[in-house]
Amino acid sequence: MEQLRASSGQRVVAEDESAAGLFDWLTVVLGFRRWSDTIKYYDSPRILKRQVTRHGLVLTVLRGERAKTSVDLAADDVLRRLEQAAREITGFYQLMVSARVSGAKTVWNFVFRDSLAVPTPVPAVDFSRRVDPEQPVVIGVKDSGESFSLQVAGRHTLLVGASGSGKGSVLWSLLLGLAPAIRAGLVRLHGVDLKGGVEFSLGAGFFHEVAYTYEDAKKMIRQLSDGLDDRLDSMRESGVRKHVPTVEAPLELLIVDEAASLTYLAPDTKSAKEVDAALKRVLSTGRAAGVSVVAALQDPRKEALATRDLFTQIVALRLRSQDDAKLALGSALHEAGARCEQIAQSQPGTGFSIDAETAEIQRFRAYWVSDEAVREVAARVQGGVERV
Repeated sequence: MEQLRASSGQRVVAEDESAAGLFDWLTVVLGFRRWSDTIKYYDSPRILKRQVTRHGLVLTVLRGERAKTSVDLAADDVLRRLEQAAREITGFYQLMVSARVSGAKTVWNFVFRDSLAVPTPVPAVDFSRRVDPEQPVVIGVKDSGESFSLQVAGRHTLLVGASGSGKGSVLWSLLLGLAPAIRAGLVRLHGVDLKGGVEFSLGAGFFHEVAYTYEDAKKMIRQLSDGLDDRLDSMRESGVRKHVPTVEAPLELLIVDEAASLTYLAPDTKSAKEVDAALKRVLSTGRAAGVSVVAALQDPRKEALATRDLFTQIVALRLRSQDDAKLALGSALHEAGARCEQIAQSQPGTGFSIDAETAEIQRFRAYWVSDEAVREVAARVQGGVERV
């Protein structure tokens, strides 16, 4: 096992230390502190399975017979006490403990070092490679070390995160991943950036059109909504149930930066209602017709974006508080391990992906993308796409 160091104490787990030896330290922890001292439990939970990973240890435990629920073992106060005890005994002062619930079982993940602490630069874009826009797009790295992919086609994605949480890293990683398909004309990008264009102007070459004013945004979303009828009529006449992107009928991808601006920047109630109605139509009907939406949002409250329940998957980055995390994801997913309020400010682009259809939770960090990379790739994309 590779070396694991704490920033203070410099305790080291050597490469030749056995898996059994790594498990021993937890036994020591629980020996020095009774289960009841650590987790305040009526009777001892039982360890069912242990797994040594590259970055620590994973334990699957079963609650004691008199315990009320397995969620108790994933409660914040339980994890804090377990984490403190493990740090004191092992000397790994950056050790972290997270948990997720799986039926009657609880899975504890002891991490000696965060595999996502160091950002991964975005790979160079290979324009000679054919990219199928219907397939998931690689946008970063999971904490397991594997590539993290985001399904775009056939989904509507809500990207939630506090200011400075790295929403731009996710969006630009996504666009660089789609760059060959955009250049080939298989994806047509529509952007809404009502913050004066400070975000999307950097990579304007990716976009078929960008709305920098509310009136332009209203027009764009209404046109996408109206265009659904023509595409659905064509599909029905052709006997096609599922849209397949082509140059003639590409995947239409709408990306909205700070989606709450569609509400709070509306010049009047009538305009806000028109945009809301058009966006609802796109979200409720667009997937079958090859129209997808990715919307970034800071405020997880529903009043910030009335259409949030129509999004089919959520990507949640760092949030300000536990309340915000529960508002964004729901209490069940938060208790299952998606604790966005615990993400460090020093790790922008780190978050959890939650698929509303499968409820699968994955922790990841988006690629680090420089401004120069965005400009360079955008220029190459623009040079290969015929603007209509």
